[in-house]
Amino acid sequence: MSVINSPQGSSWDADTLEAKAQDFAGTYVRVLIPGISYTATQFALFAAAFVSAWTTLAVSGLGYTNLVELAGRIEPLQQLLERVDPAWGNTALSFLVLELMSPLLIGASLALTPKTVRAVTRQLEEWELDEAGMRNKVSELLKDAM
Repeated sequence: MSVINSPQGSSWDADTLEAKAQDFAGTYVRVLIPGISYTATQFALFAAAFVSAWTTLAVSGLGYTNLVELAGRIEPLQQLLERVDPAWGNTALSFLVLELMSPLLIGASLALTPKTVRAVTRQLEEWELDEAGMRNKVSELLKDAM
């Protein structure tokens, strides 16, 4: 058996290196799939909520322009708010709505993530990037390297 020379595991023989690489591939996939799934779910929910809030403010005619009118009683504040384009003002208000909805969106993300995990797992299996596929790819890479 040949010894692989590397900074980490310099005394590992080929079998030990294979076992460590297989373990890494399995752990990587077990951590990666839930992480990607949660991130994708949360991004989709937050993006949908933001677009919904912004569209509602833009279409309804309510929102930033009403805020500027309400600020009319405080002259310096109204002058400051009037300098901002209403589209940017609605964007800021949409982010505020998003911030207020965060607890609900995080809860929804946690509830929907298992479905996303199943979908991502199916797709990775199709691409042969699931745990078994990654283990096979690691084996092939190690065989080619030795």
